[in-house]
Amino acid sequence: MLYDKNPPYPHYDNLPYGKEPWKALYVFQRLFTTLLLVPVWVVYYSIVPRRYRPRASWNLRQIVNINFTRRIFKVTEVAGVTWGTRDPTKAPEERTLRETRFEWVEPLKEEWRTGILNTQTIPFNRVGCFVWPKVVHPEVHKVRTRWGSNPHEGQLEQTIDLEDHSGEVPIIGIFMHGGGYCHMSANESSRTSRIPRGLVERKIMQEVYSVEYRLLQHAPFPAVVIDAAAVYAHVIEQYGIRRSKCKIVLIGDSSGGNLVLSLARWLRDEAHLPAPDGLLLLSPSSDPSQNLPETLSSYIPRPNERSDYLVDNPEPRALLQRTFLGFASQQGTTAQDEEKRLVEVIHSEYVSPCSPIVLKRWGHEAKQDPEGQHEQHFVRNVFKRLPTALRITRAPSALERSVILPQSEGEGAKVDAGPTVVLPHNAEKQLNPAVQTNEALLSPPPIHPMSVTSSTSSADDTLVSTSPIAPVKSIQSNGKPVSDATASHNYRATCGFPTLFAEFPRSLVVCGDAERLVREVRSLISAMEKDGVDLNVVWASDACHDVLILDPFWWDKKVIEDVWNGVDKWAAGFKDSDIPVPDTST
Repeated sequence: MLYDKNPPYPHYDNLPYGKEPWKALYVFQRLFTTLLLVPVWVVYYSIVPRRYRPRASWNLRQIVNINFTRRIFKVTEVAGVTWGTRDPTKAPEERTLRETRFEWVEPLKEEWRTGILNTQTIPFNRVGCFVWPKVVHPEVHKVRTRWGSNPHEGQLEQTIDLEDHSGEVPIIGIFMHGGGYCHMSANESSRTSRIPRGLVERKIMQEVYSVEYRLLQHAPFPAVVIDAAAVYAHVIEQYGIRRSKCKIVLIGDSSGGNLVLSLARWLRDEAHLPAPDGLLLLSPSSDPSQNLPETLSSYIPRPNERSDYLVDNPEPRALLQRTFLGFASQQGTTAQDEEKRLVEVIHSEYVSPCSPIVLKRWGHEAKQDPEGQHEQHFVRNVFKRLPTALRITRAPSALERSVILPQSEGEGAKVDAGPTVVLPHNAEKQLNPAVQTNEALLSPPPIHPMSVTSSTSSADDTLVSTSPIAPVKSIQSNGKPVSDATASHNYRATCGFPTLFAEFPRSLVVCGDAERLVREVRSLISAMEKDGVDLNVVWASDACHDVLILDPFWWDKKVIEDVWNGVDKWAAGFKDSDIPVPDTST
C-alpha cells in the first residue's frame, strides 16, 4: 500500500528517499514512529504545567494535531510524497461531485499575454475550475441572465434593470488553493476546500471558482499566474463585470495567497482587465526567497517552530523552489549564469513581494529583521565566505538596485529578443573580496526565467543576460510602452506606480499569531498600510498556519468561528456599494 509504483518527479531524483524501495521504508517508519509518539505526547502534556505546552491555551487535541502533522509533513519534502493532487488536464467524473460543478475555461486571450505572461516556453492551456455551489445562486443567475447566455461572443449589450435594487450584491470569489505549489488541488475533497465551502455555506459569497492551476510538477512559473488570469478573465466576461453589480474577490491561502498577490500585480501593471474588488489573503506566503540557501532571508530564523506544522528542510525546499521557478535544469547556461538569474527572479516583486530585499528596494521596513541584525550577520560572517559566484548573486546591497535595458530594434535586436539585463562594465572586477557589497550588481526584472542564455559583449566587456520571454514591443508601463527616457530604469520605474502596493484593492489579511509566517505577514501588512491599501487584519489567537483548513475537531472552534466572523464582517462592506449609474451621454 505504501509502495509507490509511479516514478519520482525529476526534481526529486537526488533525494535519498525519493525512490523505491527507500521511499516506502522511510514513509512507513515515519508513520509508525509518529503513531507511537501520540500516547507519549498525551501523557507528557497531561502532566506538565500548561506553560510548557507550545501554547498555554492549547488543549491536548491541538498539541497532538500539530506534532503529528509536523512529523508527517516532513515526509512530503524528504521522500517526495505529494498529497491530494490531481491531473489538471482531465475533468473529474461527474458522479464524484456533490457540492460543486466542474467547468473548463478557455486559455487566456493572446492579446492579454503581456508582461510576465509573455512567455514562449509555457503553453497556454484551458483551465479547469470547481464552482461552488453545485446549483447556481438565484442572485448570481439573475446577473448572468442579464448579460446573455454566451458573453464570450460579445453578447454584453443588454443593460441592467436599474430599477431592480432589491437583491443583494452578489460576491463572486476566485479561490487559489494552498499547498506550496506542489500539493493539494481545487477538488471539493481537498483539505483546502474547507475555505470555499465555508464561504458559500455561510453565505459570505454567492459563488466561488476554485482554480485548478498547474502545480510545479506540470509547469514552472508563471504557469500558475497564466491559469489564474484565464479564470479571472472568464469570470469578468461571464458577469459583464464592467457594468454589473457583482463584486469579484481573489482568495488565496498560503501559497495561494502568494499567487493572489502576483495576479493582482499583473492585473494592475498590465491593465487589460478591470481590477478585482477585493483580496482575501489567508496566511499568505509572501517571502519564498527564504527557501533558497545562501540568501538573506534564509539566514533570518522563522519563529514559532513548536507551535506550527511548517518545517524547515533546506535542501528539499530549495529543490522545489528552483523547479517552481523553472531552474530545475537549464540548457545552455553555466552554473554561475543560472544561479545569478535564479536569485534575481526569486527577489522579484512578482515572486517574493515581502522579502527584505524587495521591501528595502521600495523603502519599506522588513519586519522579519527590523533591527537589521540578521543582515549584518549575513554580510559579516556568511557572505564573505561564499564562493565568488555566490557573492556576485547574493549581495543584499546589489539586489536592492536594478537596471533593465530593453533592446531596441534600431540596435540590431532580434524580433523575439526580450528585455536585456545589463551589468555595469567590469562589475565583477569591482568587488572588494573583504567586504563584498557588490554595489554595481542588479536586481530582477519581473520576467520568466526559462530558457535564459548568457553572452559577453566584446565591444565593451559588458555582461548580458537575455530572456526570450517578452518581445521588445511588449515592455510596458501600466499597459503602455516604455519611453526611451525610462528604458534604463528598473521595475519600480517601468511598472508606472509610485509604491509597491499602489492601487491594490481593498484587502483582508488573516494570520495566526502562532504560525511560522507571522513576521513576513507583518511585513506585508505594514507595506500595504503604508502604501494606502484599504486593509483589514484578523489575527487568529494562538493559531497555526492556515487555520481555516483545519478540522474543528482538532482545533479551538471559537478561534475558527472568530476568523469566519471577521471574514463575514469584511465582506459585508461590499454589499452596500457601487450601484450602477445609467449612462446618459448617448
